[in-house]
Amino acid sequence: MIELSNSPVLLEELAAFLTDVNAKRRAYYVANYPNVQGNPEHDLYYDKQELLVASIGAKNIGVWCSSETPWHHSQKPVQGHFTRSIYCFIDRATGDILKPAGCKGPVKGKRGSIRDGGWWDTCLSAHGVINLR
Repeated sequence: MIELSNSPVLLEELAAFLTDVNAKRRAYYVANYPNVQGNPEHDLYYDKQELLVASIGAKNIGVWCSSETPWHHSQKPVQGHFTRSIYCFIDRATGDILKPAGCKGPVKGKRGSIRDGGWWDTCLSAHGVINLR
């Protein structure tokens, strides 16, 4: 029997993780920022600008919050201008969720796993990886 915790991350698992995190982030913003709810301009901004995307590296998968807006959503987008910030890293070999030390790599120590069901409350929030205490 193959142990899932030691198998490489499959693209289907990554896609399901990104879809789930995007849905949970969206629900968080709708619940905590009532001025955004029902405003078509903000809905369009979130749906097209604030989705998480992944870039696959040699050891880790970087999960980025990517945006086409210059700095703030109230300004007009500049064609071809992208901003992005790192959200978390995922270890390609094990599926562990890692806190970013910067844009190039994670800190040591896992925070959770994409294969576990309770990662949202234990290691991730709408803003990124939760610090250990």
